[in-house]
Amino acid sequence: MTPYSDIYKRFLMNITDYTFSELDQLQGEELMLECLEKAISRFSNCKQDLSNRDNDLQSFNFNLTDIEKEILADIMTIEWSRHYLNHSELLEYKLGSKDYAIFSPANLLKEMRELHSYLVGETERLKMIYAYSGSLGDLAWKIKI
Repeated sequence: MTPYSDIYKRFLMNITDYTFSELDQLQGEELMLECLEKAISRFSNCKQDLSNRDNDLQSFNFNLTDIEKEILADIMTIEWSRHYLNHSELLEYKLGSKDYAIFSPANLLKEMRELHSYLVGETERLKMIYAYSGSLGDLAWKIKI
């Protein structure tokens, strides 16, 4: 069995969000569970049945491989960045572009979009390596191409 906490640890290493540390443990776990559930639905080429899990016990009913854990954590990170990207876009809409420029660095939204695109690209690369694992994929994962 793989506990969700194995994936959460990897996810938390991907983000630096000080507001996250302000949440109590239950709120933090609920938020991470939401991100994990989104990640599960977006990891369609997983070789294992990700629906075989127990949310009450906070674990999968089988052992995930390291690369599967990493892909889930990376997709959780993408979902986390999507939250901030959407928040920035809403803030710009409410304040108007002139006011928004006063309250935020001019390139904040652009850089968030670039970061989000980068994360998506890296995760897709990892998923491709995973899809071909057992052949060249295992070697590629070990040397991290």
